Amino acid sequence: MLARTEPLLKAMGSTVHHAGPVGSATAIKLSVNALFAVQVATLAEMLALLGRNGLDAARAVEIIASTPVCSPTTRAAAAAMQAQNYAPMFPVDLAEKDLGTVLAQAALDGVPVPMAEAVRRVFARAVQQGYGADNITGVARLYTPHTA
Repeated sequence: MLARTEPLLKAMGSTVHHAGPVGSATAIKLSVNALFAVQVATLAEMLALLGRNGLDAARAVEIIASTPVCSPTTRAAAAAMQAQNYAPMFPVDLAEKDLGTVLAQAALDGVPVPMAEAVRRVFARAVQQGYGADNITGVARLYTPHTA
């Protein structure tokens, strides 16, 4: 099956991986989305905390982005938060839905996932406050409610 679909998949992305039996790729995709959601939610909190402590947001983002713990997607998220650019690419409500799917599977498997639970609550709050259509970086609006 992969051999038949690989040309189409390569047209949509640069790399194609065989993850295993049916359902494996979905599980990995949900894991990647959950990891990204954790990073974005934590970044939003930390930038708000730094800002409230008088640090220059641009300088803080520059420093954080220069460290080895900051992934390229987190750098992009930081830049979007700083620019208050919440144009949807991966909407908050979709991230919240994916986190719910992760929690449901974890419950079925008997695996505790407290980080995913905590982050889902953050994204659910963002949806409740009307930011569901925003890009995932829209969770930053929870900490800066004065932004448009």
